[in-house]
Amino acid sequence: MGQSPETKQPVYQRRAAFNKLSPFHATLEQALKADSLRAKHNRRTAKALFGKRMANTPTEL
Repeated sequence: MGQSPETKQPVYQRRAAFNKLSPFHATLEQALKADSLRAKHNRRTAKALFGKRMANTPTEL
C-alpha cells in the first residue's frame, strides 16, 4: 500500500490571483521588509502603513 520512492504525489499549485492590494504589492513588500529590520516597538502598524499608502495614492474624483 505504500508508495515507492520514485512515485511523486501531484503538487497543487495555486495561480496568482489579482486582488485589491495587487497594485501595491511591491510597495507593501518593501515597507514590511524595512519594518522587519526595526525594533519591534518601532514597527509601523497596519493602520500607519495604510495611511502612508493613501498619502501616496492620487485621488481622482
